[in-house]
Amino acid sequence: MKYIFITLILTLLFVGKSNAQTGRGVSGQLIDSTKQSLPGSTVKLTTDLGDSTTLATDIDGKFSFSNIKGSKITLYISSFGFRV
Repeated sequence: MKYIFITLILTLLFVGKSNAQTGRGVSGQLIDSTKQSLPGSTVKLTTDLGDSTTLATDIDGKFSFSNIKGSKITLYISSFGFRV
């Protein structure tokens, strides 16, 4: 009985720890003012923790970041032929 109790406690601790490490997901689609997708655009995500990740959009202008840690994020978007 003692071993079952210890095993149960350890299992609950590990499950709680693994759930606490999951991050958020950020996804979207880039389109221009004429509703055309922007394939091959670069999207850079930075967090308030100093992490950054860069990727390119797919053929439909879609992007997806997973397992993002931090409470504030900033997206930097660049695309050939567009200027701020």
